[in-house]
Amino acid sequence: WQDGYVMKRDALIDRLRLLGEQGATQTALFQQTAAASYGLGVTDMRALSIILREGPQSAGALASRLHLTSGAITGLVDRLSAAGLARRSVDEHAGGAESVDQAGD
Repeated sequence: WQDGYVMKRDALIDRLRLLGEQGATQTALFQQTAAASYGLGVTDMRALSIILREGPQSAGALASRLHLTSGAITGLVDRLSAAGLARRSVDEHAGGAESVDQAGD
């Protein structure tokens, strides 16, 4: 019975792996579709999600969290600002450093 058990176990593991991959693909497609409906990319939406959940962020903190260069984060903030979803502001508590916050707050 052990051989049958091992085969069933291996088949279940393979099935779970496949279902996990399919779930990840469906999630990625959903995220792309949702972002595109706002004229944004997935990374733009991830940045907005961080800002909405955690409040204002420095551009450097966002870049670090999203693994982006300073140039890429500038473009991202520009896109969010142009879409009316985020704004740049000066953080007086951080020595006048620029932060990114949700628009209309």
